[in-house]
Amino acid sequence: MDFRLLNGKKKVTAIERFDHSALLIWPDRKTKKTFPNIKDLKKFTDQKGWEINVEHLHAAGSTLRN
Repeated sequence: MDFRLLNGKKKVTAIERFDHSALLIWPDRKTKKTFPNIKDLKKFTDQKGWEINVEHLHAAGSTLRN
């Protein structure tokens, strides 16, 4: 078991598209929201207190990972 996932934060999925827009799948897995870029998505999830658990990132130029 990976205890890093047990911090109590709701988990979401982030998908970065090839046009650098980003799709967020909410914790309920039914609601989706599109953002103009991954930075805006990350800012939104930080404000909500959510954690990006699954990432599907465009390999070239992604700004989510350091």
